[in-house]
Amino acid sequence: MEANTIKEKFKLKYGLSLDNYIEANDFDQDQVIRTFNNQKWLLEVYCRSLIHSFEYDKLSDARKLIFDDLVLVQINYVINTFDFTTLSGLDIGTNSTIPQNEIINRYVSPVVKEELKNRGFLFRGLW
Repeated sequence: MEANTIKEKFKLKYGLSLDNYIEANDFDQDQVIRTFNNQKWLLEVYCRSLIHSFEYDKLSDARKLIFDDLVLVQINYVINTFDFTTLSGLDIGTNSTIPQNEIINRYVSPVVKEELKNRGFLFRGLW
């Protein structure tokens, strides 16, 4: 997806401008595209952790559109909670750790997990 398409779809769906939440940078690549691709990759990894043969590139165009919409839901989740992919698990303030399984469970939005299952992305017989 192109940056403008991502911004428009996100604004239409959530009424929020991604420009307000994603900082600009000096890189050649647009930060919106970078964020979208990072979250898409995260969802691909999540799907592959359950279905080893899952490949985004092998999806039909219609399924890619559905998956891309789920990426927008994931971006909204990250904006409204926290990017758990950056969490080390060590809480220096309380001198305790968060179990790795708990961090991994928080990576992906519960709504996205359910939609991936309901939309057949996690169905082993499909691939």
